[in-house]
Amino acid sequence: MNLEDNGLVTILGPTEAQVEDARAIVMSITRELAAGEVYLGTVTRLLSFGAFVECIPGKEGLLHVSEISTSRVPRVEDVFKVGDRVLVMVKDIDEQGRANLTRRRVMADEGKIRAAGLAHVLPDERERDNLISSLSSRERGYNSYVTRERETRAPAYLERGYSRNTVRNDYGRGNNYGANSYERNNYERERRRDRDRRRDY
Repeated sequence: MNLEDNGLVTILGPTEAQVEDARAIVMSITRELAAGEVYLGTVTRLLSFGAFVECIPGKEGLLHVSEISTSRVPRVEDVFKVGDRVLVMVKDIDEQGRANLTRRRVMADEGKIRAAGLAHVLPDERERDNLISSLSSRERGYNSYVTRERETRAPAYLERGYSRNTVRNDYGRGNNYGANSYERNNYERERRRDRDRRRDY
């Protein structure tokens, strides 16, 4: 491989396949992300508001939590871990050259995915969507439970002047339990009881 001063790259090799491999490496290094392009990227970092995904070597973008799925994603770490491969599309590139990615929009356009030669990843991405849908349904169930609890029993400690972070009330718990923590634990306990009752029949 030879690089001229004018930027011309000359690639020589014993076989055509090796030359093509070398060419692909060079192209990946010099390639830039483009709006509307579809990539099979790798998750590099997880944050509370989204994940950074490397689309091509050395080029990454932000996949905001709102752009992961059409269903609500309770926590990014429930869906991704570092090193996961994920199908994304560049939504736009801002004035500072930062790429904003989307997954939900590209999943709605299978033709675009197939045109990019990435149809083989669709089964895995559909499975991920099923996981997200399940997590979202579970979160909705918890929120409904919390609403019912607060409408019936929780107002007691608020009326007595206690904060939401300190529970000394009719729940009968110690003073180091936050309301949200107690409600979630109670919700999970009731779910387990319901599951056990269903097994008895």
